[in-house]
Parts: sequence; C-alpha cells; structure tokens
Amino acid sequence: MLHALFDSISEVVENDQVTDQVSDQVIMLLRAIGDNEVGSSALMSTMGLAHRATFRKNYIDPAIEDG
Repeated sequence: MLHALFDSISEVVENDQVTDQVSDQVIMLLRAIGDNEVGSSALMSTMGLAHRATFRKNYIDPAIEDG
C-alpha cells in the first residue's frame, strides 16, 4: 500500500499539484517521504510518531483521500 501511496505522491509532487487543499499532516508526510520509498515504521520514526492507528488516521488516510 505504501508503494502505491509513494507513486501517487511522487506524481503529484512532480506535477506541482500540491495545493492549499492538502492538509498540514499530508505536507508533513510528503516531506518525510521526500524522494525515497519509505516504510511506515521509518516514516513514523522520522515524524516522531509512535501510535500506528493515529498515524494511519491522521496522515495516511488523508493523503490517500487527497489523491
């Protein structure tokens, strides 16, 4: 799933489609991913997060919803 999310985010970033509609959490997620393919545990660590369910609810799900 993270691979698909990475591909989608990369496409958005490459096409400068990041808009004001993207939440602060999604922007933080994009910055943590950068140009790398990163697993969820590494992302959580980079972002200083420990609770997987909250990470998914507040970061991953909004990123998927924002396309």
